[in-house]
Amino acid sequence: QGHLGPVRPRAHVDPAPRARPREKRAWRPLSAGKCAPAAAGMLSQSELNLAGNFAKQRLNEGAFLGFIPVQVGPASPYARNVRHWMYAILLVQVAMCAVRLTILSDLSGAFWMILVCGLGLYAAAQDMNITYISLWGLACAANCVFDTLGLVVPLIMDTLTLSVLDIPLRVASPVAELLGAAFAWHLYLDYFKTGGGATGGQASTAASIAGQMPDPMGKMVDRVDPAEYNSLVAEARLQ
Repeated sequence: QGHLGPVRPRAHVDPAPRARPREKRAWRPLSAGKCAPAAAGMLSQSELNLAGNFAKQRLNEGAFLGFIPVQVGPASPYARNVRHWMYAILLVQVAMCAVRLTILSDLSGAFWMILVCGLGLYAAAQDMNITYISLWGLACAANCVFDTLGLVVPLIMDTLTLSVLDIPLRVASPVAELLGAAFAWHLYLDYFKTGGGATGGQASTAASIAGQMPDPMGKMVDRVDPAEYNSLVAEARLQ
């Protein structure tokens, strides 16, 4: 092969500069204390009130079954003050549930009553949440209807086979459930009169309707303290 002459060294070409990787920084959310002043500075108090009322209205529009309200904010002071009434009614219902299990041997009825008592205890533990109280009242009303039917049919068909002790015990179960339904109805009306359901667009209509509805247990709850024996006796004499 022929000599081609001296070989020239190639010029050194730097590669294209690479982009430097961005530093990874730990993401830290802003604390509530830093966000609150900024939000308060952006909106006036009247605008915040309008936003709150709009949120209440939207929540109440999406209420369960169309008429059970969704709790917005804390419970009303009145609902908290009559919490002892709910515990007293639940105590009676638990006692009747034990009677149905042990004396009456009514397993199916006792099972449903256990569910009702559990729902009532959960509603009381959730700061007297009106949503759970309304569901508890509905469950009490439904159980009261079925237990009444279960009481009337044996009385008509098999009156002679029932013992003297069974009749008052079977009557006491729907009475205890009726007390729970009436008390839940009382708190339901209070929610639309003085609680979170008393403000807003559609809530004003519901409040006006609630003011015209009967409240058979309202006066008794206000007059009687279930923890005091003399108060219960005085109310029984008035009835």
